Amino acid sequence: MANRKPTNVLALKGSFKKNPARARVDPLSAAEIGEPPENLSDTEKQIWQDIVAHSPAGVLQASDRLTLEVVVSLMAEYRADKSQFTPAKVSVLQRGLSSLGYTPVDRARLGVSARQQVTQDPWAEFAAAK
Repeated sequence: MANRKPTNVLALKGSFKKNPARARVDPLSAAEIGEPPENLSDTEKQIWQDIVAHSPAGVLQASDRLTLEVVVSLMAEYRADKSQFTPAKVSVLQRGLSSLGYTPVDRARLGVSARQQVTQDPWAEFAAAK
């Protein structure tokens, strides 16, 4: 079975401009990603905040919390002692980051560059409403 891209990713890429009837409804997450779990160390909580802050807008949801927790734990372990971080763990960390849209290839699939996210004017929506 082929990997199916989420509708919000397809919409960001403009996939439904030509044929809007092809849009589907994906299950919605109950909430945003939220704050880091209490069981994480202070270092892991900081990594959590960094990843959330630097992720493409609207990509991380509450349903991604478990994946993010694994990625955060692996990243903390990597930063603590790179020499003991096995190639297998590097592979798992890379796949986790990829699944969260955190690699250049995955950002390109979203159709939104990092520069566009930073330069977006948060007040533009209100100015357009006038």
